[in-house]
Amino acid sequence: MYVTSESSTTVAAHDTQTNQIVKTFLVGARPREAVFSSTGARAYVSAENGDTVSVIDTTDHKVVNTIELPRENSGAQLKPKGIVMSRDGQRIYVATIRVGDGPWGIAIKP
Repeated sequence: MYVTSESSTTVAAHDTQTNQIVKTFLVGARPREAVFSSTGARAYVSAENGDTVSVIDTTDHKVVNTIELPRENSGAQLKPKGIVMSRDGQRIYVATIRVGDGPWGIAIKP
């Protein structure tokens, strides 16, 4: 289980069997949500103020790639929040669309 901490820019890998934190690691500024691949080998963490999605190797809980999101035409940050994976595991979708005052969650119909 991964727990994001927006104030410390970290993610904690939590072992649910022992109820212990096994590792804490840095990601982009103000991490919001995490989603795991269907195999569990990778996790993806959205970072609202970092304008990034971190790709995590879940074996050693290490960031292996950082996807930098493009800015809006005005130059404003996209501020990614919610994140989901497609059913086939080939794509991730990140909530950045301006819907009301605060787009947050995202869901995909199966």
